[in-house]
Amino acid sequence: MTPRGVDFDPHDPVIRALRALPQPRAPRTLALRVMAAVRARLDHPAPRTWFEWPLGWRVGSVAGSVAVLAGVVLAWPAVAGLLQPTVDAVTDQAASVLHRVVVALSVAGVFFRAVWYPLVLPFVVFVTVMTIVCATLGAVIDRLALGGVSR
Repeated sequence: MTPRGVDFDPHDPVIRALRALPQPRAPRTLALRVMAAVRARLDHPAPRTWFEWPLGWRVGSVAGSVAVLAGVVLAWPAVAGLLQPTVDAVTDQAASVLHRVVVALSVAGVFFRAVWYPLVLPFVVFVTVMTIVCATLGAVIDRLALGGVSR
């Protein structure tokens, strides 16, 4: 098999030697192993849905789910009371950090309005335009003056 767009010389000794090699073969036991694996899978299929589980597993899963739900409902007020001081402390710290972020963003806004727009932005636009112009002129000079493309 020859890839598209690639020309191979059929008289090349390397190409002839590679084509003379025998095709790789699968191990003799591969088919037997595959068939044994398929047979084992068909003999003991895995249950697909909850309704196909054994009855004991279904009863146990329902009982476990009810126990977890009851534990959460009954323990929630106690857990909330224990966690309230921690939640308040985290909220206070988050409010402090949020205030600092708001101040930093307002300082950045002043910087952009005072420095970026009047000074840096025109410079960046100028450099970008000049880069495009230089690249275009370089391509033109390469094709015309330096004997680039000739047909």
